[in-house]
Amino acid sequence: MQVMITSKDYLAVVGYRWLHKSMVGVLLTVVTVFACFLGEVIGPDALREIYIASLLCASYLLLQYFVVQPGIAARRYSQLTTFHTTWDLSIKPDGLRWVAGDQHNFTMWSELYRWHELNILFVVFRSTVLFQIIPKRAFENIAELDFFRHELTEKVGPENKPRAKSRV
Repeated sequence: MQVMITSKDYLAVVGYRWLHKSMVGVLLTVVTVFACFLGEVIGPDALREIYIASLLCASYLLLQYFVVQPGIAARRYSQLTTFHTTWDLSIKPDGLRWVAGDQHNFTMWSELYRWHELNILFVVFRSTVLFQIIPKRAFENIAELDFFRHELTEKVGPENKPRAKSRV
């Protein structure tokens, strides 16, 4: 199958990873918004500070997600020249084989740490920071997509469940 990573693919992975790293900020925003509803009990003086805190938390998260992270992803994508190459991906019994011209890469199933499926792609992690992107559009039909999903589950484990300690 032919695989070429687009900036949209890369942004989907960066957004997914950022959102999971930012769960503390999301939780803080939810708590402050909830505190706004309980602010009547606390008193009007504290209510104003709670509103300001919730507005700042929500603004920060929205600004990061919709402005800062897409900008960072676009810059990184333009610098990663391997993403601009069309790769031939083969699913082998012992791993994934990537070939592009004279470049070769083979990832054994045992090297994969975990995997996750997003709406438009699969992300297979070799460690907590190293990952490979496989767009769903690369599969010719649903049967190939289901076969790949089955191979990941059989060889790596259930989705998003790390099988061992990460190497990095």
